[in-house]
Amino acid sequence: MKFDNYRLFLRSGVLIVACAVLLALVFLSPGCKLRRQPTIAPVEKLPQPIIRVKLAGPADKIIIAVDGPFTVYNSDSREIFTARKLSLAYCYADKAGIVIGDKRIGGSDFCDIVPQINGTLSLNRRYYRGSLRIYRTSDAKILAVNHVRIEDYLKGVLPGELPRRFELETFKAQAICARTFALYEKVTLRSSRRWDVFATEASQVYLGKSVEISKANRAVDATRGIVLTAKRSNGRWQIFPTYYSSTCGGWTQSASNIANISSDIKPLRGGVRCMTCKISPYYRWSDRRISADEITQALKKHGLLPADVRTVTDVRVIRRTRHGRIAMLEIVADGERRLKISGERFRLIIGSRKMPSTFCDIEKSGREYMLTHGRGLGHGVGMCQYGAEGLAREGYTALEILSHYYPGSKPVRVY
Repeated sequence: MKFDNYRLFLRSGVLIVACAVLLALVFLSPGCKLRRQPTIAPVEKLPQPIIRVKLAGPADKIIIAVDGPFTVYNSDSREIFTARKLSLAYCYADKAGIVIGDKRIGGSDFCDIVPQINGTLSLNRRYYRGSLRIYRTSDAKILAVNHVRIEDYLKGVLPGELPRRFELETFKAQAICARTFALYEKVTLRSSRRWDVFATEASQVYLGKSVEISKANRAVDATRGIVLTAKRSNGRWQIFPTYYSSTCGGWTQSASNIANISSDIKPLRGGVRCMTCKISPYYRWSDRRISADEITQALKKHGLLPADVRTVTDVRVIRRTRHGRIAMLEIVADGERRLKISGERFRLIIGSRKMPSTFCDIEKSGREYMLTHGRGLGHGVGMCQYGAEGLAREGYTALEILSHYYPGSKPVRVY
């Protein structure tokens, strides 16, 4: 089947989740304690879905190449031209259509570049599996979206999410998390945009075929089609956003502290004790300094403070989570203007290099703010990657690791 026939796979992706919801009612209940291996419930064979990954754009131009035969189709799935290869070529848009090298595709808002050999497609000098859909935006910009089978997508995700030295079981656990997260985004956001996931930390880091390694590929193949489900308040079992982060610092936190997540998703309620992420270099981090000017400019850049504000004069912690993370801050500017902001949003605005996690204290020192007693890296929701690695080194399996960090979840093989 040609890669450009993605609509069939999109519909199949929806069917996959629907089947998982219906069939999961017969699953055996896995325990949340370690050493009790969860059962994977099989379902009937279903087609592997396609995931749409935004790689670039809107941009003035991109550089593409294909190291082998390929075909270009227009938005009506009509073949425009076929060639034996495409050397490095600029791709851009103008009022008349989309230009690829010396070829112009007119009268079409998008076109598909479909290689005949998987993995020969290159965008901005990085190789990807699957096909490439190029959109011409209303302001004559280019938007590039990789249409790729989800198992191939995962092989380009894992090497960007985990250190290569990590155990195979950690990679397997990560593969199941990443697969579940991608399918959740695909189903919940499919009608609102032209892609399912970003290729960055906004979704999951995806670096394509160029970074594939055998350990990650083995982990993906060994867990093919397995996702996690949670029982919702309506009694149905459904996939959920399997958040994960580098180092939780000892305790995971509730997803409700970082996103608009329903409290009925038991695996994301947090409060999981993690004794094994002490192997992380970020389990404890040294004190950091942030100037009042840095905070002021960062908040202005994100539109949280008006341009006429001179400087932030105080940063106060007004609420913490049960295990000590900063849940809410009050920012005082020019001595009188006040802004309340969640701890996680503040961390993302300031940047993870300056504030690795909200598991810390904030102390004022003149025109600077000291971040002290810091623990962890990332938001601390769901699976702790270094904690998972610590468990894997102790002999725990991927499914045991996942049942620990997502208590109440059930693994399902959906295709």
